[in-house]
Amino acid sequence: MTGKKKTSSLGFFLRNNIYVISIPLAVIVFTAINPNFISWYNISNLMYAIAPVLMLSGGLTFVLLLGGIDLSTGALCTCTCVLTGLNIVKYGNKYILLMVLLGIFAGLLNGVLVAILKMPSFIATLCTQSIWKCVALVACGGTSYSIGLKERAVIEWTNIKILGLPILFWIMVVLYAGLIFLEKKTPIGHAIFPVGANAQAARMSGINVNAVKITAFLASGICSAITGIMYGLIMKGAIPTIGNGITLQGIASVAVGGTSLAGGSGSVIRTIFGCVTIMTIQTGLNVIGLDAYWQDIVFGIILIGALVLNSDRSLANRVVK
Repeated sequence: MTGKKKTSSLGFFLRNNIYVISIPLAVIVFTAINPNFISWYNISNLMYAIAPVLMLSGGLTFVLLLGGIDLSTGALCTCTCVLTGLNIVKYGNKYILLMVLLGIFAGLLNGVLVAILKMPSFIATLCTQSIWKCVALVACGGTSYSIGLKERAVIEWTNIKILGLPILFWIMVVLYAGLIFLEKKTPIGHAIFPVGANAQAARMSGINVNAVKITAFLASGICSAITGIMYGLIMKGAIPTIGNGITLQGIASVAVGGTSLAGGSGSVIRTIFGCVTIMTIQTGLNVIGLDAYWQDIVFGIILIGALVLNSDRSLANRVVK
């Protein structure tokens, strides 16, 4: 009995604290392999890389809190990256607003398909994923495009640094604070948890379940679009493969952060820890020279581990949604 209690206590501790433990653990491992891992240059690059992935992961958290999934995030990110890279020089920075509106439309489309038309989120977002991927490929002809050096004056502001970090990072911080406010301080943010735990019970208690679901997908769509805009500005061009793998990174970030993929438990604040962990691991894998294709395998293993730790087997037979 004592052995079982210790095992149970260890499992409980890991489930509730792995998102905090994982960061220093990853730093220790990669620093032991390569001491240059903790150099300021490497850390600043890490913070730069975190900004777009955390933006996407934050919006995705709301959908996963409902027990749903949004597979279109990477494709929408690619689409807005391509369109931004191709057109921002021609139309100026006001084009960014148009891309945000595209994100709003994409989020509303997913929300309506899932909440109003009652399509499973997996199927609905798999279909919209194909739409945005196709739009991106058609727009750029399947090839990358780089903004010329003489044309970059319109996006020169992206080179501004505050406290040694690029302005895009600080823009992400402000926008992410908005996500925290949405979750913690608004009625819909509070309603996401009961809807994710048991949609039928939430509906019977007077919660507008459809509005909550649409809002969650709307947040995911906006954040995915902003992520693509960031990549377009960072890469200074249109990259039709930029979103490949980012959906997996986003889901892994949310899962490692302790959000249950069954819904009803987690937070966008925890996703910060998960994203820092995932990006720290990715940076470490790059530092030690692991092939990019193998990195996806590593993230898949991490995601499986996070799902095992976050799963609540006592609720395995519960019927919800």
